[in-house]
Amino acid sequence: MELLMHTCCAPCSVYCIDTLRKEGIEPVLYWYNPNIHPYTEYKARRDTLKEYAKAIEIRSYI
Repeated sequence: MELLMHTCCAPCSVYCIDTLRKEGIEPVLYWYNPNIHPYTEYKARRDTLKEYAKAIEIRSYI
């Protein structure tokens, strides 16, 4: 089973992803955060999440 999971950043997602996968649920990451400011923080969170998603081989919409 898959679950669309909203993510704000990689560190906040680690525990949730690990727990869901242990339960047999495959999260699909969805990034949407227009309220993160300044832009450098927004970009840092987005880019780190992209790298993390690639590293753990998880499908994502970032």
